[in-house]
Amino acid sequence: MTPVYFFGLLSIVSEFVRNLDLCVRGQHFVYHVVTFGTITGQSHYMMGKALRKKGLNLDGRYIVKMVDTYTLMFDLSDEEKCEKVMKDAEVCIDRVIEKVVNRVRGDFDNRKIPHWLAFPYTYCNRKKSTAPFVVLGRCIRCGACAKKCPMGAIEMRDNRPIWIKEQCLQCLGCLHRCRYSLFSMGKRQSNMVSSSIRG
Repeated sequence: MTPVYFFGLLSIVSEFVRNLDLCVRGQHFVYHVVTFGTITGQSHYMMGKALRKKGLNLDGRYIVKMVDTYTLMFDLSDEEKCEKVMKDAEVCIDRVIEKVVNRVRGDFDNRKIPHWLAFPYTYCNRKKSTAPFVVLGRCIRCGACAKKCPMGAIEMRDNRPIWIKEQCLQCLGCLHRCRYSLFSMGKRQSNMVSSSIRG
């Protein structure tokens, strides 16, 4: 299961698949589940293309709609709305599990967009500057942001989060896991994240 990011796969997911050392023999059932907030873009296409280079075909393409956590564009302050999306996601996950267990092949992605339309956005799916991120003065120094950063871009120094890398994915995981939403990105502070989607 991988998230959709800029209408495609996270660069670290693509890199992970690219670096896989596989010995493919016999018959396999290969499936891919993407979580998304608005549309899935061309994430399945990208995964299928990466797997073909490893000698595998993507048999099942499944999707699970979740809360769109890109808070620079989406308001997550409505906890009731977020909670409903997450409850619907649980039902969808159960359906996906049933399909996987029964090895149901097919493309069940009805939220993708044409490749030509997704390409300009997936091209942007690269590491971006960490310069815009700012920690506000009320930081409680819990270290959750540093522990959860998939790029290891944050380090706790003198009990304060410091960005030690010039680039990251801008997945906003640091912001979403901040208990009191004490992060801002440049001049625009993101809206409070519902506690139901914090990891």
